[in-house]
Amino acid sequence: MAKENKLLKYKIFLLIGDISLLYLAFFLSLKLRYGVFLKYPFSKELFWYSTIAYVIWLGVLYILDFYENPRGENIDFFQKLSVFIIVGPLLPIILFYLFPIVTPKTLLLLNIILFSIFFYGWRTLCDKLFKSSFKTRIAFVEFNPQLPELIQKLNRSFCYGYEATLCFNESNKGKNFNKLKEAAKFTKIGLITDINRLKKLIEQKKIQSLVVASNLHVKESLAKALFLNLPFDRLNFIAFPVFYEYITKKIPLESINELWFLENLDKKERKLYKISKRGFDILLALIGFIPFLIILPFIALYIKLDSEGPVFYQQIRPGKGNTVFKIWKFRTMTQSSKPFEGLTKKNDKRITKTGLFLRKFHLDELPQLINILKGEMSFVGPRAIPLESAKKMSERIPFYIQRQMIKPGITGWAQINSPYFSSHIKEEYEKLQYDLYYIKNRSFIFDLGIILKTIKRILVGKGR
Repeated sequence: MAKENKLLKYKIFLLIGDISLLYLAFFLSLKLRYGVFLKYPFSKELFWYSTIAYVIWLGVLYILDFYENPRGENIDFFQKLSVFIIVGPLLPIILFYLFPIVTPKTLLLLNIILFSIFFYGWRTLCDKLFKSSFKTRIAFVEFNPQLPELIQKLNRSFCYGYEATLCFNESNKGKNFNKLKEAAKFTKIGLITDINRLKKLIEQKKIQSLVVASNLHVKESLAKALFLNLPFDRLNFIAFPVFYEYITKKIPLESINELWFLENLDKKERKLYKISKRGFDILLALIGFIPFLIILPFIALYIKLDSEGPVFYQQIRPGKGNTVFKIWKFRTMTQSSKPFEGLTKKNDKRITKTGLFLRKFHLDELPQLINILKGEMSFVGPRAIPLESAKKMSERIPFYIQRQMIKPGITGWAQINSPYFSSHIKEEYEKLQYDLYYIKNRSFIFDLGIILKTIKRILVGKGR
């Protein structure tokens, strides 16, 4: 969509502004600390160390969603900015003390305080100047079960680039009329049923796009009414599944069929991506083995002291292409727990005290580095759930088996966008929509973004 390119340019514009403010804060910090801008003690080492710190800070800003929702509500903005001020300096401080060529402790503190002040002003200014320019007014034609969710999502942030203006239905009857009427309450105008009034409002409110829930190939009367009464040459007609995917970053299961898979999912992975993904998996797994081996004795000791049973836990899980493999994890449940008691539930009594801690920070999944090195798993992919649970879900949820088109992952698009606990079909249904979106749009950059978002979940303890 053209709107997506516009929003991408805006995010790049914000990034360039953030980088400029980082270096402005750097030079002002030098002035405040030493009374000079560019002379001694300014040095190449200090400049490059600060640049490394800024790369880390930009990563933290990305993890905190400052580029997905650049300004947001005041409370949310200040909460995230506070986290940035606390977490931002930690990694650069560790870096400076590991390689103590320069140790600009006071300078670093001044830098992050000045940048935070500039950052607040910069994002507030951009919000006021550009908020209205991103609003494309849209109208929704007829009802879809996911319409209420979509409208509320658009209302939460201007960065989606659309304003939900109204809903239209051919008549004031039908089984979904009341549901559409309820959803329309969250639009600017509400629900209308007169095609002539729709035409006037399109002109008056400068509505540019119509999102159509019905299949116009099947509902010919609606297609004819829209064609004869609306300025179709000046309107964008968007199918609801396409628009829903663009906004929510998931695939609407109720709106797809077998043809969608044939048209959208290429089972032959791109060769360059496949090679780079495997290489990235091996590199990260080898790096991850260092902290894994360091903390292994301590975790093993706590597991043994907490409850009887082995340190490690193995279970058969479904892999790529309907294959199966044994997954490695630290044991987090009592030994008496049955292996196929279903998916973990919230406040599950089977989980030990040590297990709660390990799950909270995803430490129980560290042994899965073994599965990655063996080529059975990837860092990013659909979650590998127990085999019996996968069979049950495949029987109840359409296209669930398609998750196994690719390797399962330690983390994934569904894992960072939905709750871990899936005691109901509804939650797994939701996760499948995210998994299909990932399978369709997977790329190296997408994988990297998911890993960064996962780091955020680990830091704030959003485990299970």
